[in-house]
Order: sequence, then structure tokens, then C-alpha cells
Amino acid sequence: MAVDEPGDIISGVKPGEFVVDYSQVKEFIDLSKTSIDALTDILYNVGFTPIKCNIYNANPGYSCYEPRNAILFTDKNGKVVQYMEFCFACQRYYLSSARIRNAIYCEQKFDMIRNFFASQAVKYGTNKER
Repeated sequence: MAVDEPGDIISGVKPGEFVVDYSQVKEFIDLSKTSIDALTDILYNVGFTPIKCNIYNANPGYSCYEPRNAILFTDKNGKVVQYMEFCFACQRYYLSSARIRNAIYCEQKFDMIRNFFASQAVKYGTNKER
């Protein structure tokens, strides 16, 4: 998902249930099972053995945190139950709750996630320019 302006696009209704203001969403892509597997591999296997990366907390040149991209996790009824949002400019992220296992983040992983979004035809927020 790519959004025009960060802010109150995703809001909590109750624990484990979120509402998305789709009128502010610029792009929305449903992932295939193969794409979900590829994204899961990036999120939870990069940074652990056997793939290693350089630990990198945030780009010191940017302090924006204007997340333009997110991953929405839905239940069988299509309700958003968890989400991850990303700001590829400053390489910061937000997880909707502790239920999403926090993985080791590094410079390479952010590039891999950004490239994954781009490979799924998400244009907004995936370029390296601010």
C-alpha cells in the first residue's frame, strides 16, 4: 500500500482491529501466495543465519518519518488486524503491535523491502529520492 500523506490513514478501532482510510491510498496491491512467501523471507530471514547484513538504525541524513508504504495483515473477513509501515527515506518503521515479531533491521533489508514493493508495481514511495 502506498499513501499520499502520512497521518491518520490507519487508525485503531480496538486492539487487533484497524481501519484504513482508503480514500487517501494512492496504490493498493493484493499479494499472491508466492509474493507473500518472498516478502516473509525478506522480513524474517534476512539478518539471521545464513544471510547477514550490516545493522543500520536510521539514515542520519533524514529525520522525516513520513511513511508512504505499509503492509496490511487481514483476517479471513478482510479486516486489518495488524500492519507495518515504512519510511524508505529515513529507513524507519512502525509495527502496529508486539504481535508482529520485530526482526533485525538493516540497510540491506530496507533496500530489499523497497525493491520488493517496486517489483510488485508499487511506484509511490519506493524511489530513493525524498
